Amino acid sequence: GQLPAAKASLERALQLDPKVPGASMLLAQISNDLGAPDDAIKAVKADVAADASNKDRDAAFLLQMGQVAYKGYVTSKKPADYKKAMSYLKASDDVNPTPDAKFYMGVSAFAMLQADAETLPKSHSCEEVKAASELLSIVSSTMPQGGKVNPAAAAQIRGAVPAFQAFIDGSIKKFCK
Repeated sequence: GQLPAAKASLERALQLDPKVPGASMLLAQISNDLGAPDDAIKAVKADVAADASNKDRDAAFLLQMGQVAYKGYVTSKKPADYKKAMSYLKASDDVNPTPDAKFYMGVSAFAMLQADAETLPKSHSCEEVKAASELLSIVSSTMPQGGKVNPAAAAQIRGAVPAFQAFIDGSIKKFCK
């Protein structure tokens, strides 16, 4: 029940010895529980730096946190929850690239793109259109490998990409002058 104090103690211990077994992962879990995904990711990456043989386990931990955050985004539809999910998923893929991480990155970006599709046609903002274009780029770059996880869902998502691409390209020409 004393998460901030536990976090501070672990940080001090890791300053003294960055290779304390399990300390970085415990720090990552505490950071996640405190709602600090950046600190959690930093702790996991420090664990990999201390012992590269942990990369599979650590990437799986980040993937799990990303999946939980993605489910939170699906429920809340809040952009902050999307960003949290993507930060964990990207970090997982950085630590150890896997089709699972790429799949969830693509699905997350597509879900955010679908949510934006309702408001984007009414918007005349170049910034919003460019943000949608970035989401589409994530979908396009991750689904080829991520599609191995769920081929049916990936095919459905990839099938929707051309319509989004045409709309976004037209909107960029219209609003980004």
